[in-house]
Amino acid sequence: MVLGPLNAHRGKITSVAFSPNGSRIISACENGLVCTWDAREHCITPSLAVSICRIYCTKFSSDGTRFVTGSEDGSICIWDAYTGEIVVGPVKAHTGQIYAVDFLNDRVVWGSDDGKICVCDARNGEVVLGPVTVDSTSVQVVTYSLDGKLIATGTDGQVNVWNAENGSRVFGPLTDLDDVGLLRFSPDSTRIVGISEGSGSKIIVWDVADGRNVFNAPLYGHSDYVDSVSYSPNGALIALGSQDGSIIVLDAYNGKRALKPCDSTRRICVGFSPDSTRLVSSGYRLPNPDLERADRRDGVRDTI
Repeated sequence: MVLGPLNAHRGKITSVAFSPNGSRIISACENGLVCTWDAREHCITPSLAVSICRIYCTKFSSDGTRFVTGSEDGSICIWDAYTGEIVVGPVKAHTGQIYAVDFLNDRVVWGSDDGKICVCDARNGEVVLGPVTVDSTSVQVVTYSLDGKLIATGTDGQVNVWNAENGSRVFGPLTDLDDVGLLRFSPDSTRIVGISEGSGSKIIVWDVADGRNVFNAPLYGHSDYVDSVSYSPNGALIALGSQDGSIIVLDAYNGKRALKPCDSTRRICVGFSPDSTRLVSSGYRLPNPDLERADRRDGVRDTI
């Protein structure tokens, strides 16, 4: 075990993320409590933020000084990561619960269950794009390419890629996945990995240039839904975390198993540290939620 257990929540953890430099971890709970953790000192930091409603998604800013939350009331807030105070927002551009959010440089994009996405200026909350209707069903996934030029969205059975400046469709809909659960751009913005939900789930990697499949394969090794997917910053690996407590790491270019599986508590999300050597995951062992990290080099898990 590298760190933990970290117990500050008294409810199910709904989101977790590393800060860009790997020094902090943010976790959000269904009761609206947001905590930031010092990953080096193994303790909670002073910034405890409280939302008035359930938070479904969180993301750190590129420099790690702020984070954004998306809530069930259709609003996003940008918080100071050190003081826990709201610095921008609440911003509410449309109705619908917010299930997906991404934060890139001075832009925040979010998607809601009314089928729309919006982008705001993270410095002042001004909405600079949208609402853009991407589907008639809920937006379950939204993510920026790291170069900031593209936004990918996932809805019920469709993946679309949009111009991040004007909201026009670049390509799509891609209908290879029956039920889009997760999307992530590769670090160099040339590929997108997608995961389907439900029975017969599979993983697909698309080439951003033309939408062709790089690989398309069934998901083996999980007995339940995959809750999270993450590229390693070096682009070589893809990590998958499942509700059944398993983590599988794949080669990002051919989909083959790269490391032996890790098994532990039921988990919600998983991500790599900035140096690509560690994994962080959130999960819960009733009655107390916890956070866990695993060394990705040999697949050995240590409890936090």
